[in-house]
Amino acid sequence: MFATLIEREAKNIGVEVNSDDLAATCFESFRDVIDQQAFDVVQGWLELRDSLPFWENPTGDVPSVAETAGTRL
Repeated sequence: MFATLIEREAKNIGVEVNSDDLAATCFESFRDVIDQQAFDVVQGWLELRDSLPFWENPTGDVPSVAETAGTRL
C-alpha cells in the first residue's frame, strides 16, 4: 500500500522512483506518521466527547429506547 502511495505522489510531481525500494526504506517513518495520525484522531474525539455537558434528567427517569424513538409502548 505504501508503495502505491509513493507511486501516485511521484506521478503527480513527475518524478521517476523505484517505489518498492523507497517504500522499504521509508516504511518506519510511514508507520510513525500513521500511528501519530491515529492518536490525534482518537484524542480529538475524546476532547469533543469530554467537552459535552453532563446530561442528567431532573426527575431521575431514564427514557426507554421506544420513548426516545417517539413510540410509546
